[in-house]
Amino acid sequence: MRFHSIILGLLSFFASIMILYSIGNMLSIEWLQPHSEQSLLSIGVWLPLILALIIGYLIVRKYKSRLG
Repeated sequence: MRFHSIILGLLSFFASIMILYSIGNMLSIEWLQPHSEQSLLSIGVWLPLILALIIGYLIVRKYKSRLG
């Protein structure tokens, strides 16, 4: 069950990252667009990652009972 939770969490995380960056590009939201010149300390790098981590965690928590 733990292995399935990890796989589901990773898939949810990467899907959330792709969705957030796609929305950022479509709507021209500056802090959601990936830029290579941004430093790793900028909010534009960490905020989408944190949001995706939270979304992935919530998805795993919701479907954890169905995995086991």
